[in-house]
Amino acid sequence: MLRKYKKIIKNYFSRSRVIVIVCVVVAVFLSVNLIKEMINRHQIDDKIRQYKTDVSRLEKENAEISQLIDSWTSSQQLEKEARLKFGLRKPGENVVLIVRDDSGGGNIIDSNSEVLGGVVVRNDIIAPNYKKWWLYFVRK
Repeated sequence: MLRKYKKIIKNYFSRSRVIVIVCVVVAVFLSVNLIKEMINRHQIDDKIRQYKTDVSRLEKENAEISQLIDSWTSSQQLEKEARLKFGLRKPGENVVLIVRDDSGGGNIIDSNSEVLGGVVVRNDIIAPNYKKWWLYFVRK
């Protein structure tokens, strides 16, 4: 009778070891997948936060651009910008540029000078175009 119980106990524990090992393998598999999913979720949440900040920044830029477009629709603003940036003038209108020279050299704009976007480039010295462009961008 004792032998019968030993056999039952032995069979019970040998089956339970297999069950325990299977349960441990399944638990490890599930925990690894759970951790991967949590990392993936965290990365997705970070991207969502980044996209939300990008959207808010772009909405602000869009509002600024639409405000700028609205200001450009008025002819007065357009005319003002054309006069300042491109040196344009109306037909029959004379343009006078006053240049302040703090060095005391007394620069005078003469007929040999050229006005490019509000910058006076003297033509009394013959210079190639690339030097004129260089002066135009450097003096701004």
